[in-house]
Amino acid sequence: RQVYLWFFFFLMIRRPPRSTQSRSSAASDVYKRQASESVSRMVIRSGLQKIIDQSELLVGDIMKINDGDIVPVDGILIKGQTLLIDESALTGESDIIMKTPLNDTIPRTQQLPFVLSGTKVVEGHGEILVGAVGQRSNMGKLKQALQEEGSLTPLQEKLEQLCTDSAVWGMYSALVIFVVMTSHIFYDGYKNGEMINTAIIRKIIDNSLTALALIAVAVQEGLPVAVSVSLAFSVQKMQAENYLVRHMTSCETMGGVNQICTDKTGTLTTNKMSVISLYQNGAYIRPFQLTSEAHHDTVKLICEGICYNTQATLTFQEDGTVQHVGNKTDCALLEMSWKCGILPANFANHPNVARVINLNSFRKYMATILRIPEKTNTYRFYLKGAPDMILSHCTKIRKNLKEETLSEQEKNYLINTVLKQSAEQNHRVIALTYKDFVHTEAQGQIKELPEESFNNNLTFLGFAVIQDPLRPEAKEAVSKCHSAGITVRMVTGDNVLTAASIARECEILTFDDIASEAIVEGIQFRERIGPTITEVDEDKQETTKFKDIDQFMRVVRPMKVLARATPTDKFLLVTGLKQAGEIVAVTGDGNNDAPALKRADVGISMGIQGTEIAKEASGIILLDDNFNSIVTAVKWGRNIYDNIRKFIQFQITATVAAIVITFIGCAFLEESPLNPVQMLWVNLIIDTLASLALATEPPSEEVLKRKPYKRSEYIITREMWVTIISQSIYQILVLIIILLGAPAILGIDSSIGNDPKSRYGPQWIHYTILFHVFVLLQLFNQINTRKLKRNQFNVFKRFFNNKWFIIITGSEFLAQILIVEFGGPFIRVYPLSIEQHLICLFIGFGSLIMSFIFKFIPNKVFGIIEDEGVQTESRQQAKNYIIRDIK
Repeated sequence: RQVYLWFFFFLMIRRPPRSTQSRSSAASDVYKRQASESVSRMVIRSGLQKIIDQSELLVGDIMKINDGDIVPVDGILIKGQTLLIDESALTGESDIIMKTPLNDTIPRTQQLPFVLSGTKVVEGHGEILVGAVGQRSNMGKLKQALQEEGSLTPLQEKLEQLCTDSAVWGMYSALVIFVVMTSHIFYDGYKNGEMINTAIIRKIIDNSLTALALIAVAVQEGLPVAVSVSLAFSVQKMQAENYLVRHMTSCETMGGVNQICTDKTGTLTTNKMSVISLYQNGAYIRPFQLTSEAHHDTVKLICEGICYNTQATLTFQEDGTVQHVGNKTDCALLEMSWKCGILPANFANHPNVARVINLNSFRKYMATILRIPEKTNTYRFYLKGAPDMILSHCTKIRKNLKEETLSEQEKNYLINTVLKQSAEQNHRVIALTYKDFVHTEAQGQIKELPEESFNNNLTFLGFAVIQDPLRPEAKEAVSKCHSAGITVRMVTGDNVLTAASIARECEILTFDDIASEAIVEGIQFRERIGPTITEVDEDKQETTKFKDIDQFMRVVRPMKVLARATPTDKFLLVTGLKQAGEIVAVTGDGNNDAPALKRADVGISMGIQGTEIAKEASGIILLDDNFNSIVTAVKWGRNIYDNIRKFIQFQITATVAAIVITFIGCAFLEESPLNPVQMLWVNLIIDTLASLALATEPPSEEVLKRKPYKRSEYIITREMWVTIISQSIYQILVLIIILLGAPAILGIDSSIGNDPKSRYGPQWIHYTILFHVFVLLQLFNQINTRKLKRNQFNVFKRFFNNKWFIIITGSEFLAQILIVEFGGPFIRVYPLSIEQHLICLFIGFGSLIMSFIFKFIPNKVFGIIEDEGVQTESRQQAKNYIIRDIK
């Protein structure tokens, strides 16, 4: 039996491996796989043209690029024609960028010669001078950043501290008990005149087994089980709520998040553009509710121009819904045309289209030249795009079926009033123009003429006012974050007016916020936050930190919106907030967002718009790109943290009771009332089975009505200590009464002083009852622990929502009764009568009664400060900060 106990002890207290997963493992596999792919490139090296593998590219090579190529290096375009680059993988923006070769005759401010790795050639061809390869290139730096090891999560840091503390106290307690018991043995041997013999050695071994079993009870080896079970349970449930959890630790970290830096497009908004009105002839009209023939004629002309001049298509599903394919803005314009009775499909691949000038961020417009068969040598030029740029090329305006001169006064009104009002309402505006012109073959081919020969003397038709509506649930989700003590900051590339509009609509910005502090542009942000420094740790890993974190927080604390932001701004924001001790979650969808996603405590990538590298850098992928899903993740994360706390509260209570009753027995009775086998069964209950039962509790909305825990906060709160101490006192008093008074009260023989090797018989009933009551007290306290707050009186609320708790707890009760009845000499228990079982159950049930009564004692007696409402407190803190700043 002793050999078995030693083996079982080491099996129970062995330290399990840390469950932290390396965030870079999956990413590293992807990059190694990509690096192993062989792609040939045409280069000019040392004046000779040759074909080499792209892994052999060197700085100074001249590499040729063509349509469809993914650029593997950073370089400068030195030769090319109509080279259009898609940089969405880096920036997340869908605009196509026109690159111009390096040319001394063109001002540097008008040149765009830089080509970055990871971008795609959409149109054209050219030659680039290679400037950076491998880890020195833009994509290489991103990959290298993703391969850095992640740090411990806040919960892991707290659990490591708790495990260390419990192990130390358990060791000290076991040592004291061993010394006390051994001192009794040597003292008795000294009185009997024999300091050492076989019996004394056997007693010392038994004492050591008792001490080791006590260590097994005290050491929190069930914590990794509780964490793993709770995480696995949550991950499984979250899969049904539009989550793909890549790293299990991200789930529990979400519970402590107090800062969320979110994107706007697609996260707070639907990313489904729709035309809500047309501004034409000085008035806003709904395009499919026309009120006059003049409006109808102009709108028809607008819709025909849209259908010819587009980069998108509409597909109609069997259920009657319309699916958008292509550019979101073009899709919204096409759907407007369809609602006006103009079918876009009739204009696709039209034979009269003579030339198409594609949209890109350099042009800021798209144009189509259409041949008019009814008129000889006559063409129609449709153009749409950025209003401020296009209006400068307009000289006429269409009013009431007539074209009139567009005055400078009207232009200023359109720009300074109409466009500004739309921006303030989070509306995107597209200018729509056209002109008819005569062209003969003697003047040259239409496709070969420069664009400047067409885009002048245009006739202004109107503005299409487009809205990317706020998600219906976004406002409520932001409100829940505020109630939960979470600060939400919007980081967007939009201008200040548009960003402020959507932020106010979803109540990220409130009327209490001072606009000059709450809304900051990216360039101002970088100027005001102060310089950063780079620190190198023992592993030669570089870490970016702010030189003056106080200066950073003076800018960021009141800031709610970061407009015109770049991915670098997002990275700096996350870096500073983490350095200030905040727990940060950040969303991202582009490759350039990867460093911020990696640096944050929880990186959240977008499942629909996100790039593969952004997903690899994140811990959670939102399959629906919805901000409301982030709030749900917070709820599950807090539930995980609460479940871990429940388990800790339960385990410490049982450990304290076990240690104290063992110490009392050893100090005053010269023996432990609980033998090693019984302690190991208790350990199995309070570690493994309890962790399974408590870790599977589902979340409730109540967890979103309190503040998140702080990174520096100890995992055991004062409220938990009050519950632990009160329950421990009750259990210890009950066990002392049973230990000393049960024989007289129940009329049974005492087990005190019986030789463990004595004959199996009724004299063991006394300690059997004590063991039985001790276990039942823990099982009923397990039910108590379902509610952590002292104001939660009903511990059976939502009891039947967790079938696993019912099954596991019921199995524990049944197993305990079977052990008492059939454990026999091995467990050192004797079967009890039904009456004795009922008495033990009644005493164990007293744990529930005492917990209920004890909760009526006011919290202020114990110095516990109750939350008076997180939202009110947060607002008051914000007001105090503003008042202090003004002073």
